[in-house]
Amino acid sequence: MYFGACILLIPAAIFMFFGLYNKAGLTLAIGGACLIGSIMLFLVTNKFYEQPNLVFPWEAEEQIFADSGKRQQMEKPQQDTTRFRLNAGEFNVVIHDFTAVQTHQEADTLFIDADPGIEFDRQRMELKSSELNNLEIETCFETGIIISADGPHCDLYEWKHNYSPYKRLLKNQGGCYLGPHYVKEEYKKYTIQATVEEPKAYVDKHCGVQYIQAINDIREVGQAPSYITIMRVFFRLSGTNNTGVKRSKILCFRIFSGC
Repeated sequence: MYFGACILLIPAAIFMFFGLYNKAGLTLAIGGACLIGSIMLFLVTNKFYEQPNLVFPWEAEEQIFADSGKRQQMEKPQQDTTRFRLNAGEFNVVIHDFTAVQTHQEADTLFIDADPGIEFDRQRMELKSSELNNLEIETCFETGIIISADGPHCDLYEWKHNYSPYKRLLKNQGGCYLGPHYVKEEYKKYTIQATVEEPKAYVDKHCGVQYIQAINDIREVGQAPSYITIMRVFFRLSGTNNTGVKRSKILCFRIFSGC
């Protein structure tokens, strides 16, 4: 564009020279018009190149795609490195971002201990089977009582419990099931039906002096420093075989709230 402005200066100079020499008004006017055009083109060109962030339409489109890719990369969740894998007969289960150890099996129920501090918080779950169709996962939880003694606590795993009804887990477009997420307002509804003296007898026998002293003045089960919490989480795996018979397994996860 600078080149075009310079080119216009040549005819402007020629026309203005001959216009002045011959005293021809029309020639002089043409020369003046060329000069003005050259100056205008120079100013526009200079203004254009003063904009360092100017983006052409096709460059803007490419930038949108580039920014979109960067944004997707930033928003993409980090891949988890811990996956709990379990072969439960005809079922193969994978739970993302979860660590646990299988302890034993009784009939169609597998018992698993989650690592201390690990809870179910919407982890993705995979369920596959080479023998079954119409696969499904349902879940429920068991509530119980823990007794706190200014830090350490005693979990009453072998005392009374309450249970929520089973709920079916939903599957996302990627084929994974969305694991459960429990809030206090939900599981506190499943209280423990007992008199205030019943847990005291159990705590006195199984937990120790500091815990019985901690709950000595409570007036109801679940009153601080005793708390209702989730003790175990159950998953019922089901599917049908080629003859239409429904098969199922139950996974029982024991949850440890800490030390």
